[in-house]
Amino acid sequence: MSPSHLSTLFRQEMGINFLDYLHQHRIEKAKQLLRENNEKIYAVARQVGYYDEAHFVRFFKKWTGMLPSQYKKQKGF
Repeated sequence: MSPSHLSTLFRQEMGINFLDYLHQHRIEKAKQLLRENNEKIYAVARQVGYYDEAHFVRFFKKWTGMLPSQYKKQKGF
């Protein structure tokens, strides 16, 4: 099976492309970690697979509408 075919099947089944699915999954896990732990943003980013904090912050904002620091403050964590 080619990567292109697999990508098409994934999109048909899940309704979203693989990379968007992966980012959503990582951000959901990051939100959980931010709620449960009092860790620094860069540490949470690394735990969910982002090794560049700025990259993580961009994607976090894209998927949640707020920065990780705003999320922590708003949720009172």
